[in-house]
Amino acid sequence: MYNLIPEPKTFAEADRQSKLLERASAMASKGYKAVPFATSNEAYYIDGGREGYVVYLLDKPRCSCPDFARHGDCCKHLFFAIQERSR
Repeated sequence: MYNLIPEPKTFAEADRQSKLLERASAMASKGYKAVPFATSNEAYYIDGGREGYVVYLLDKPRCSCPDFARHGDCCKHLFFAIQERSR
C-alpha cells in the first residue's frame, strides 16, 4: 500500500512519516474527501473544505500542498489518497 512512499533514511524521516500517517487516518472523520479525477484513477482532488490539493499517485507521487513542496517526499494528503484508493 505504501510502496509509493520513499523508505525513510533517518529516524526523523520515519517519525515524520508516522505522524503524517496518523493525520491522514483522521482526515475522513474530519470531512476530507479524495475525489478521483474523471480521466484518471491516479489523480485525486483532496477536498478539505477550506482548501483543496491535487495528489498524483504516479511513478513519482506528488501533491500540490506546501508541505510536499517543502519536503518533496510525502504529506498527509498523499497518504490519505493512497488509503482512499485502496478502499
